[in-house]
Amino acid sequence: MSTAMDNPTSETPRAAQAAAGSALVLSRTFDAPRSAVFAAWTDPEALPRWFGPRGFALPVCRLDPRPGGELHFQLTFEEHEDVWVKGI
Repeated sequence: MSTAMDNPTSETPRAAQAAAGSALVLSRTFDAPRSAVFAAWTDPEALPRWFGPRGFALPVCRLDPRPGGELHFQLTFEEHEDVWVKGI
């Protein structure tokens, strides 16, 4: 039995193509200028204003969106243990 994963084409949904290549593709359209959306994700002063569940804070937030750059932040909440995130 052949599936879309065996022969990805332009007609294959992007999610299925991504799964075949072990990549995760998320897509969403925002009613905002592209530069504002980019800044919301890459500005270490902007990210803590909206990122994470309600009631959480990001007391540590370091972002370097350049290739090979690093993401490092701490999520805190009164009734839970801190969560540290680090990636490149």
